[in-house]
Amino acid sequence: MVEKVAFVVNPASGGGGGYEDFAQAAEVLGKRGVHVASFATDPDEGGRPAAEEALAAGYDEIWVIGGDGTIRDCLRPILDADATLGPLPGGTANYFASAIGPHAGDVRARAEWMVDQPVERVDLGECEGELFSVHVGVGFAAVAANKTQDDKSGLGSLAYVVAGYQALGEVEPQPARLSCGDEVVYEGKMLSALFSNLPFETLVNAARGVVGDPVDGLLTVRVVTEAPGREFLMRWLNDEVGAPPPQTVIAHSGAQYLLETEHETDVHVDGQTIGRHRRLEIQCLPRVLKVRGVQLPTRGNSGED
Repeated sequence: MVEKVAFVVNPASGGGGGYEDFAQAAEVLGKRGVHVASFATDPDEGGRPAAEEALAAGYDEIWVIGGDGTIRDCLRPILDADATLGPLPGGTANYFASAIGPHAGDVRARAEWMVDQPVERVDLGECEGELFSVHVGVGFAAVAANKTQDDKSGLGSLAYVVAGYQALGEVEPQPARLSCGDEVVYEGKMLSALFSNLPFETLVNAARGVVGDPVDGLLTVRVVTEAPGREFLMRWLNDEVGAPPPQTVIAHSGAQYLLETEHETDVHVDGQTIGRHRRLEIQCLPRVLKVRGVQLPTRGNSGED
């Protein structure tokens, strides 16, 4: 039974409706006799101080109203305390909330569903000390994500299309080497790489048979070796299924990766840039995060306390 919940609320997420979303979720929980409290994110420091404050106040159930970036901010303190994360949709994309449970567009329905669900441990990824629940973008994927982060509050979903076209004109393929343990996965020109913990459906859907799963102890990576044509780019940005030219996309699954590039390249982790790097160590941390409500499409509603 859930007895009390601390909400970490990002007031700016999803176009500025964070407090309204909190009111809806709090009403649902209040009717079930659950005590609730709210802790707002900081405009400069993000969600981590709010999560730390909630944990210090004695809450071990932290429900986050915000996008994937807000969840990322809260991961380290929640993980260190072995507390439970409750992901509610409150951002623009909500990839993590969408991948692990239903009602990704309805905070009230998601809260009503989630309060009755068990807790299950899921995987996280780690890149250069930064935890992530969704993905790490390198090169073109990072530049496009950074531009979207800057513009999406004003343009909504159109920002993804605009950012993609802008990034394609700024990023050139460069020599890179991707290793998984002793295996060289790819060596050659690289425009972009995306390391994902989820069945992520945006970058290069055409990598058939390599699908992320947040409970399998693996990450998936998709390397784009050359710039796609504009037609394919539009299909990608609009999440439409379509195959790129042969050998344009290299896909692989593994537990730990090393990516080395000839020049420093942009890196973006779940809503935040972490600078430019030439060498990245990226690994999966199996079953480390406790999450309230995990319903994966491939297996229905199952879980373990």
